[in-house]
Amino acid sequence: MDLPRKPLRVRAQGRGEPHRHGLFRDEIQATADILRRAYDAGVPFLCGSETGFSITPVGQWHAREMELFVKYLGLSPLEAITCGTRNGGIAMGMEGRVGTLEVDRLADVLVVDGDPLNDIRILGDRSRFKAVISRGVPVDLERPYPVRRVFGEEKVSRYSTQPLTWDLVNP
Repeated sequence: MDLPRKPLRVRAQGRGEPHRHGLFRDEIQATADILRRAYDAGVPFLCGSETGFSITPVGQWHAREMELFVKYLGLSPLEAITCGTRNGGIAMGMEGRVGTLEVDRLADVLVVDGDPLNDIRILGDRSRFKAVISRGVPVDLERPYPVRRVFGEEKVSRYSTQPLTWDLVNP
C-alpha cells in the first residue's frame, strides 16, 4: 500500500543535532508503510511508550505521537486517540478497567477548547486545555511540567541540546 508522503520538516534551532535530522526523517518515511500494514492487520499501537526518557519529558509527546499517526500512517484522529487511551489499558493488562470513559472504569479526563477529531494537534497544545481531571481530582493547569533530571545510569545518545517540549517544537 502506498500512502501519500508528506515531507517531514525538522527545525534546526535547538531541536536536535543537525546530523541526525536526515536519520529521523528517513526512519519515519521508511517505516510508515510497514507500520500502516501492521495496523491494518490488527496490531494495536500505543502512544507514550517512550515518554520520560532524557529528552521527552512526561506528558509532552503523547499527543505528538497521535499527530504523527494521523499525518504519516493515515489513521483517523479517533483511531490515533484510541492508541493513546484504550490500547494503553490493553498493554498494561488492565483492559476493561482503564483507557475508556465508561461506568465503573478508572479514567483521567482532558477537556480542550476545540475538537481533536477535526485537528488532532489540539491535544498537544497546553494553552487549549480547559480542565484535566486525574484520578478524580482536578489538576492545577497553572503549575509547570516537572523538570526531568537525567539519571546517572542512563545510557542514551544526546539527540537534542535541550528537552524536546511541545512548545519548543511548535513555536
